[in-house]
Amino acid sequence: MIRRYTLPEMGSIWEESARFEHMLRVEIEVARAQVARAQVPADALAAIEARARVAVDRIAEIEATTDHDVIAFVSQVAETVGPEGRFLHLGLTSSDVLDTALALQLGAAGDLLIRDAERLVAALVARARTEAGTVMMGRTHSVHAEPTTFGLKLAGWAFEADRGRRRLAAAVDEIRTGKISGPVGTYSHLAPDLEAEVLGALGLRADPVSTQIVQRDRHAALLGAIAILGGSLERFATEIRNLAHTEIGEVMEPFQAGQKGSSAMPHKRNPILSERIAGIARVLRGYAQAGMENQALWHERDISHSSAERVILPDATILLDYALQKMTGLVAALVVRPERMRENIERGHGLHASSRVLVALVERGGMPREEAYAIVQRAALAAADERRPLRDLLAIEAAVARHLSLADLAPPRSCGRGHCPPDSARDGAGARPRRHAMTTATGSSYLRSGKVRDLYAIDDERLLLVASDRLSAFDVVLPRTVPDKGRVLTGLSRFWFAMTRDIVANHLLDTDPGAVPAGVVPHDVGADLRGRMILCRRARVLPIEVVVRGYLAGSGWKEYRAAGTVCGVPLPSGLCESDRLPEPILTPATKAEQGAHDENIDFETMVGAIVPLAGDKARAWALARRVREVGLALYARAATHCEAVGLILADTKFEMGLVGDELILVDEVLTPDSSRFWDAGAYDPGGPQASFDKQFVRDWLESQPWDKTAPGPELPADVVAGTRARYVEAYERITGASFARYLEEDLIAP
Repeated sequence: MIRRYTLPEMGSIWEESARFEHMLRVEIEVARAQVARAQVPADALAAIEARARVAVDRIAEIEATTDHDVIAFVSQVAETVGPEGRFLHLGLTSSDVLDTALALQLGAAGDLLIRDAERLVAALVARARTEAGTVMMGRTHSVHAEPTTFGLKLAGWAFEADRGRRRLAAAVDEIRTGKISGPVGTYSHLAPDLEAEVLGALGLRADPVSTQIVQRDRHAALLGAIAILGGSLERFATEIRNLAHTEIGEVMEPFQAGQKGSSAMPHKRNPILSERIAGIARVLRGYAQAGMENQALWHERDISHSSAERVILPDATILLDYALQKMTGLVAALVVRPERMRENIERGHGLHASSRVLVALVERGGMPREEAYAIVQRAALAAADERRPLRDLLAIEAAVARHLSLADLAPPRSCGRGHCPPDSARDGAGARPRRHAMTTATGSSYLRSGKVRDLYAIDDERLLLVASDRLSAFDVVLPRTVPDKGRVLTGLSRFWFAMTRDIVANHLLDTDPGAVPAGVVPHDVGADLRGRMILCRRARVLPIEVVVRGYLAGSGWKEYRAAGTVCGVPLPSGLCESDRLPEPILTPATKAEQGAHDENIDFETMVGAIVPLAGDKARAWALARRVREVGLALYARAATHCEAVGLILADTKFEMGLVGDELILVDEVLTPDSSRFWDAGAYDPGGPQASFDKQFVRDWLESQPWDKTAPGPELPADVVAGTRARYVEAYERITGASFARYLEEDLIAP
């Protein structure tokens, strides 16, 4: 493939040196298996493993004489080994090495394509959610039909891209097939058990009945899956191109500073990326056809497939990699113009209401359908020809006026009942494609907002806590939200409140939006309360974070390296980052204002901080000891549960308060925002661990030229989607329940 469309990671898989390295890997695995069967001396294997090297230039030099690349390869590697090189390729035929090495290359290329497809799906899901309320005209035969939303259109693309991903994954799984069965596949020199051992070591399956080659239906299936996914990209790109028409103007491709659309016409802003993707899809379909023609080889094989595959397999994977990544970026940065969408709806003179009027005349007017259809069609065609509102023409139809009012004839100005996708329409993550960003209201009941939660007053004894989808990192609230994040935090908190109420009481009273009195929150907030609200008891909140650590990480690790302590608690020497502590410890911290940083404090400082709440020093000491007792008990309960579901609770922070003299648990509890959860199966002390939290965001932010002061940078769609996926995975692993069901039914259940 030309360099213009070759991205570095995929391109490296198809370098000649990589191809020969895979072939060498096959040769060495065969030699190892032969040593175990006393077919090759052990010292020969040791020499091969120590000295075998690939030199592409030397292979080309030898091939100029042999006109056979495998022979040239074997000869070159044998030169680097010395006398023991004669044991290379013992009993093998060329295709044993070529096809098996090709399976390794295609497997690696396929893994990259699957990752690309996953990122595209995530970008489509995120953008579908963002545009869930963006009303536009739906078109059939390129003619106005009925209103839809741009979010629903994108949700359909997400599902199609995900089908393509699954289709591709199945083909990649099948392509991981090799053969070490010798000439014509009869195991004349090597036994089937050796083949099984070698291919198992390489992570491949054996072709159950090979000829001299692995059969090419598998390769045709892979190229077919690539072409179909490319066809989906072309469908998306074609829709973007159509919506970018000057006469429609509802979307535009991003246009960077300095970019030019035409050498002669400075006004041009052409959809060149969509056009490029459409052209690439045509090439991919051609590769798929060549792959299918490669199936019908003569007898046990000919090599007519070989020359075609040297072109089509690298090129197809390289091109799809390029197209997927470009489409992902295009979806994330696509300029959407809701005002033009509204203009185009109005330009239709209300014709999209024709079906609604037809149904009303039949259902409410009792009119025969054919008669009603004829009346509405006559008025609609006249409205289109005369450029007059459909309502005006229907209003002077006597048969219509008898049954419908002017209000009934008014076309919907927004995507409302009967003109919106139903709630059952899903995006690729299984939830409603709608906005989930909570607004921060200002009103008589509004009290304040934290980094991610908003607080409203109910009365003297009750508060409403609403978890938004806002995301903070490095103590800065970022401009882009993470869909459903607030519901993950609320659902997990509800789960833990129920599990720990025998240890300490909590502030939870109700989670039903119907229990919120009218007028407490603005309408837009009230419409989005389900699954993200907690009606709770008012408490006098302790001015400290109750942090409990079971492992050495984060700020605790930094302090330990400097002083051998964490919050003044001495720890044994010789601990590594992420090591498990001898026993969990309480390490309180100050509660900083938004934009500032919490600071670790020792136990005595904590006592001093809570004296104003406790009343005097003696009561403060007693309360502090109770806080420590409760915090450690909560951590122990949660850590035991996490261990049972394959997670490690490294550390967590609680907030506690007083109702009268009773200590209770408040705010959120044991969520990815307040806790460090690690995967027990991947736990490897000695360095940082991957966490079920906003690590995707932190990693991306660290790569940006940002000074960690507000405002933060805009997050790309794939980072948002990856963060959401980690939060949802944490919810489902901890609760054992379906997050999709929680979204649907506000119920924590499988």
